[in-house]
Amino acid sequence: MRKVLYIALALLLSVISRQPGMAADTPRTFVRLVVNGTEHAAYTLPAQEEPAREAVGLLLADPARHLSRISVRSGASPDGKSTDNRILSDRRSEEAVALINSWAPASDRIDIQSAGEDYAKLRTLLEDSDIPGAEEAMRIIDEVPTWVIRDGAIVSSRKKELMDIRGGQTWHQMREELFPLLQETDIIFDFQDDGASPAAAGQTDGSSAVSSAEPPVLIYFPFDNARILPGYRTNARSLAQLDSLFGSSAPMPGDTVVIVGKASMDGPASYNKALSARRAEAIRSYIANHFPHYAGVLSIRAEGEPWSELRDNVAASGSLSTPTRDTLLGIIDSDIPADRKEAQLKATPGWSGIARKVYPGFRTSSITHTHSWTLPRLDEGPALTALDLPATPAIRLRPDRLTVPELTRQRTLRPVIGISTNLLYDITYIPNYGLTSIPSFSLEYYPARNRHFTFGADVEWPMWQHWDEYRFFQIQNIGLWTRFYFKKVDERYRGLYLSGGANAARYGIGWDAKGWEGEGLGASLGLGHKWILGKSRLFIDLGITGGIFWSRYDPYVYGFDATERYYYDYAGDPDLFKERNQLLFWGGPTRIYLSIGVDLFNRKQR
Repeated sequence: MRKVLYIALALLLSVISRQPGMAADTPRTFVRLVVNGTEHAAYTLPAQEEPAREAVGLLLADPARHLSRISVRSGASPDGKSTDNRILSDRRSEEAVALINSWAPASDRIDIQSAGEDYAKLRTLLEDSDIPGAEEAMRIIDEVPTWVIRDGAIVSSRKKELMDIRGGQTWHQMREELFPLLQETDIIFDFQDDGASPAAAGQTDGSSAVSSAEPPVLIYFPFDNARILPGYRTNARSLAQLDSLFGSSAPMPGDTVVIVGKASMDGPASYNKALSARRAEAIRSYIANHFPHYAGVLSIRAEGEPWSELRDNVAASGSLSTPTRDTLLGIIDSDIPADRKEAQLKATPGWSGIARKVYPGFRTSSITHTHSWTLPRLDEGPALTALDLPATPAIRLRPDRLTVPELTRQRTLRPVIGISTNLLYDITYIPNYGLTSIPSFSLEYYPARNRHFTFGADVEWPMWQHWDEYRFFQIQNIGLWTRFYFKKVDERYRGLYLSGGANAARYGIGWDAKGWEGEGLGASLGLGHKWILGKSRLFIDLGITGGIFWSRYDPYVYGFDATERYYYDYAGDPDLFKERNQLLFWGGPTRIYLSIGVDLFNRKQR
């Protein structure tokens, strides 16, 4: 039986640790060379990497032409977790940029379009497919937002409704026929003859070279808050602006909406970084729910504490004396950590008045709608498919520095609860008794707004009884505890921690016709360490606790009472029952544990 349990545990670990959406096969990359708006050549990587490199080199060496821009478009299929698919899409963009920099290191313009789960391309592919349910799938892509929210709760999603079409048949066929195409990456090298501008070339094939941005819209948040409050400051007017921007039209190819969250310098910088991400995510969710046709062009960035803006405010302040201003600017410009800067600023006379004036203006999310150029319109070649695709958010990159905004996770993913079992209990050995596993589990609750403390409970209930040998090992123990992790949590609680707790137990332990039964209370302090196993949900927890245990108990010899039963099975005359008559007070080690567990996440935060 134990061998079967070990095999089942191994299978469970392999399933839990698997990262959904991470395809094992290397997706194809298409390299297209465009000269004056007309396709010059096309290659499929990795099979044709050398010919593609040579062709790019020849065009770069041609003195009659110059490289005007390089475009990268990457995506992922919606199979698996959305957060993992966004990671895949961004990773493919990064790999494409690395390839480009090795081929054309002198390029000064690379435009990245990381689509994440590429529903726009999926819809284009569905238009030309004969998959049953394609029309329904296109309707869902057009009309259903990423998350369907009612009364503040997620009740459905675009992916779920797609998976439900024809009992899953449509999803299965899309996965087999179309999803591999969503994982492809397009790289377009756009060359122009000297004297021919990109705008002129764009007019030749019908594409646009226009790039303009709407003025940013600001949404303000109260202190330590990430909820959108329409009545707060100028939010009512800003929300009306969003309705005007997004309510009357659909996004054009190349449109982007960038949401930047910020937070004031109150409190730890790491907490403010997460708070700014929550504020940006609140705006993203608002736009995606109210204007679902824009959901595919939204991207967010968590700026955290805007120190450059703070510096500008201090430098422009007319209420500060020159020495005070120089002191404050010296602190802001220093290389010390942000939290130390904040502490030094607070210690400067007059700073509280400045903070009250400027900090509320930092508690914002800005929304910038940009209309940008689209990729050249190319004719399909024999090895090329789905070229005329709507563009997704463009990211301007320098060739020597990849700076992709925080598109990977729109919200920091933190677990809600951890479940673990003590492996040492599973191999418990008692002399003269043998191998005696102790069924147990621990629950650890991770508060959403706390970065150090967690709360938990332990339950152990071995109920072994060998009546023929007069051997019993029966314990019912419940413990409540809290932990303080020294490392501030960003996504997962890990590292060294202190613990403190209390427990209550009742027990019946006996062998060789002797034993003890009683109840007790205990308190303990401990030290432990938690390790996260790679990128999986699993963790290992090791620790030791020491403390005190107070108990009232009875020693007994089997068969001496009126009913020949032990205490917890007593069914005789109550008058014959004897109260506990002995005391136990223990001080020392109380628990050693080596546990394996799994973290459970809140689906609404994904």
